[in-house]
Amino acid sequence: MPINQVLLGNLEGKWYLGIHDEQISPPLADMINKLINESSILREQPKFDKTQVVCHQHMGFSIENFYRVCAKIVFNFLAFSHGSDFVLQEKFDPIRHWISNGGDNKFINLLDKKDEDKKMFEYISFPDQAHTIIITKVNNSLIGIIGLYGGAFESIVLLCDDFTESLNVDGYICDWYNKREYTLMEYIKTLQIRNF
Repeated sequence: MPINQVLLGNLEGKWYLGIHDEQISPPLADMINKLINESSILREQPKFDKTQVVCHQHMGFSIENFYRVCAKIVFNFLAFSHGSDFVLQEKFDPIRHWISNGGDNKFINLLDKKDEDKKMFEYISFPDQAHTIIITKVNNSLIGIIGLYGGAFESIVLLCDDFTESLNVDGYICDWYNKREYTLMEYIKTLQIRNF
């Protein structure tokens, strides 16, 4: 037992004392015995009362921290799917620095539902409440689209604005509700199988 903990219990009319240091057990047992025998506290009928519980909570939310976390999730997926050598290229230094240190946000915004970059994926029906990451190239920019809880919080992340290499659309779907995870291509294959 921890040094600063005392356990007192009653079973079938017998009192039991649990304590770490046996040397203080006799004086403590005497005090408890006096309390039990001399006090009317334990003999009184219980009193019941109702009160309204009042709770005051404060929850802070930083949109900048939220953006940096979303950007980190997308960037980590990019590293997972394309390797560490790929994301360690100098062209990714600005977003890596911003994710680590903060500063002026030139990389991420909530996605406007009218945004053209979003429309290219509107024909895919993702699982309800799923988290999604899509990586694609638009003109010479490498972007990531992250959607949390079925797209309730969708953001677009500029990963690199001078990306001249070719890149296939990539993505990741976390269907947490059904405990399933897919790459974008794996998920598209499941849609094709269901449609046959």
